[in-house]
Amino acid sequence: MLKKLIAVALAAVLCAVCCGAAGAEENASGIMFRNIPWGTAPEEVQKLLEEDTGGAVSFKKTEPAYFMNREELGYYANFGSDGLDYYEIPGGGLRFADVYVDEIHLFFRDNQLVQASYFFRSDPDNLIPMCEELDRQYGPHTLSVSKQITDVDLYTWIKDGSSITAETVQIDAGILNYYSDIVVTFRAGT
Repeated sequence: MLKKLIAVALAAVLCAVCCGAAGAEENASGIMFRNIPWGTAPEEVQKLLEEDTGGAVSFKKTEPAYFMNREELGYYANFGSDGLDYYEIPGGGLRFADVYVDEIHLFFRDNQLVQASYFFRSDPDNLIPMCEELDRQYGPHTLSVSKQITDVDLYTWIKDGSSITAETVQIDAGILNYYSDIVVTFRAGT
């Protein structure tokens, strides 16, 4: 009986070690946006988002707002010269790190997903739980300063060439006034 218990215990330990290694391999697969592979066509992204949200998803082809034109936000910068298609999608009840997503921004090059962002019209303090969630998923971030109207902290994760940046976006609202939104940008490796 003792031999059977030892054998079962060893089998359980071996199984836990193997499952732990498999979980680590899944996590090592790199950065993806909502488990959608980079290079996915717009129609397939729409289908996957509809499955994820349980409802219809409305893609709106447009151009990014001028205040997003900064290098650290990836393809938002100099959008017109990059030959990209840009879409906005209402958040549709989605949450990230328990914060309501106002919009999803998607960039496609040659009909393939290359960048996606969550856009939040939210209290800048909500960036803290978002960064904690991303730290949990991808490991510790690096911190730098983004030059906007004022200096803003820029949080960055890089894994297998893909990256995530998260920051508040300072938006000029007139003389000496500004407000902040939050953008979390996932970008495919080059």
